[in-house]
Amino acid sequence: MDQTAILLTAAGMGAVALAIRAGPLLLLGGRKLPRPIEEALHFLPAAALAAITVQLLVVRDGALQFSIDDVTWWALLPSVAVAILTRSTFLTVAVGMAIVAGSRLIAG
Repeated sequence: MDQTAILLTAAGMGAVALAIRAGPLLLLGGRKLPRPIEEALHFLPAAALAAITVQLLVVRDGALQFSIDDVTWWALLPSVAVAILTRSTFLTVAVGMAIVAGSRLIAG
């Protein structure tokens, strides 16, 4: 891929990211959303994190795979417990990452 294609790709990705982030702000800037929508949006970060996590846990090389030997599965239960007890996305991710990193360090 030549430099021009890389530059155009990066610029295009930036424009799409800007449109996605600025679009709702420009369209809904001065308006108040209905209460049910506001409540639903409160759960959006947790839902996005769950979707990414499940996809990373069960999809390997484009196919569904479950393995008891996979250390990421062992990090799931403590991470879920931390999420329920603390309601902190940061702590949940930190605990999961620490368990996976520690177990990979120990296992080699």
